[in-house]
Amino acid sequence: MSLCLSLFSVAASSVIATSASAQVGTTTQIITGRVVGPDSLPIAGARVDITSVETGVVKHTATRDDGKFSLLFRDGGAQYTLRITYIGMAPATMTLARQADEDRLVAEVKLGRTAVQLSAVQVRATNNRPGAPGASNAGGTGSALPIQLLERLPVGLGDLAAIAAMTPGVIPTSATDSTPASFSVAGQPANQNNVTVDGSSFLFGSLPQDAVRSVRVVTNAYDVSRGQFTGGQVASTTKSGTSEFQGTATANRQEPSLEFPTSQVPTFGQKYTQTTGGFGVGGPLFRDQAFYFASLQYDRKTDAVASLLDASPGALANLGANADSVARFMQIVSRDGLAGRAGAPLSRTASTVSALTRIDWDLSDAHSLMLRGDFRHQGLDASRISPLALPQTGGDTRSDGGGAMATLTSSLGDFINEGRVYVSMDHQFASAFLAGPTGVVTVASDPNAAAASGGIASLQFGGNSGLPRSATNRLFEASDELSWLVGAHRLKVGALLNATRSTVGAVPNRYGTFLFNSLADFDASRPSLFVRTLQGVDQSSGADNAALYVGDA
Repeated sequence: MSLCLSLFSVAASSVIATSASAQVGTTTQIITGRVVGPDSLPIAGARVDITSVETGVVKHTATRDDGKFSLLFRDGGAQYTLRITYIGMAPATMTLARQADEDRLVAEVKLGRTAVQLSAVQVRATNNRPGAPGASNAGGTGSALPIQLLERLPVGLGDLAAIAAMTPGVIPTSATDSTPASFSVAGQPANQNNVTVDGSSFLFGSLPQDAVRSVRVVTNAYDVSRGQFTGGQVASTTKSGTSEFQGTATANRQEPSLEFPTSQVPTFGQKYTQTTGGFGVGGPLFRDQAFYFASLQYDRKTDAVASLLDASPGALANLGANADSVARFMQIVSRDGLAGRAGAPLSRTASTVSALTRIDWDLSDAHSLMLRGDFRHQGLDASRISPLALPQTGGDTRSDGGGAMATLTSSLGDFINEGRVYVSMDHQFASAFLAGPTGVVTVASDPNAAAASGGIASLQFGGNSGLPRSATNRLFEASDELSWLVGAHRLKVGALLNATRSTVGAVPNRYGTFLFNSLADFDASRPSLFVRTLQGVDQSSGADNAALYVGDA
């Protein structure tokens, strides 16, 4: 049965493969070793009990005819206690500690015939062992950010882009009304980055902070099992349940009175109010065999809308507009009945709900199954409003999405196989406050005016030429990696497939745009140009990536 399951996972992954970053060790620890007697001959049938110090989960196995044993431990943490017993031999106890990004721990045990309790043996990784720092990541640069450190910093654990920006050489890029915050490495654009969660790409949304177990930022790696990026990669893992019921809850609130800068202008002072709350709970479904974990987080951020109605003379000067020109513009739009907010709120509110559930099931000592589901919802009121535009030119944006992943890890002697499948979908819809044409008026500031430095600015009113708009994105990833442990070497061969599909439903400039060269032309209703798209079709795009790799650590 074990052989059938392993062969099935290998065959399935040849047809449907996963992310280039999928690799054993991302969510599963490999514990191997060899047990010999006082004469240095291998002992077959010795019982090996392995306990995770962090989770308390206990797993059992036995040595083979050559005295070797191997065991997979899903999310067992960084430290394990081993107890080896054999009839006629004194029991041996030792501790194994994981170092950095090491994915394999090796124990060498020698049993004695006398009934003397052996002292604990501390095994530490060295630079000449596979998986140790400087070994498997030769030539690569990156950093593992401990959760204990991130919890003390003003950054959300689920905000993977903000965490990546803490690494030297990584430049953060700000979010806009239509694009999320991201980061840049070596001048590469944001679409050249790769974000993975539990070894699979995670393209949409964020994670609940109580669900994050570890985060690693890789800015340059030569590990063949990593790929799909030329900029940087943020590799994170999520928590799993343990043998004991555990739960965490977090809450945070940021007030404008405690923020910098100290500007008293509410609109252009860059101040906001943010409330964050969430929880994570986990425990056993069947003790030492099946476990569950669930997490939920809610974020709400509110700030004033930065529009032409609220700009001070100093702010207008910094934006290249003259206060007198703006006052004249407001007189004209008010006279023509175009100065209303058209349903636009006074403040901009961004809300996010993210949830994650996970089930880990140890089918046997040789097979481990992990099932994970994620959901996210995002809403943004008063988006796409320029500081030199009236609030009516904006709209609302809503986004919903989710995904499901399955991972099967199998161990057959010196062979270890790990296969993953992940599917995800995200749908976004943006609507306009005002369904009508867009108006753009070009105004020139007086260079001799004391309140302005001179320049040309474009003032906007009416509808938004880019709304309404809908977009649907889909992701499918599958991968399989087969490892062969040979002495101090770990040979691995893997295959992967990544497929993305996107559909955008929008008619750019559906209601038309009027362009006025001056306030005088605007006052006289004399546009210099009118442009309109009469009809449009949905745009579809997709990308398929496939790869095979062979490596030796």
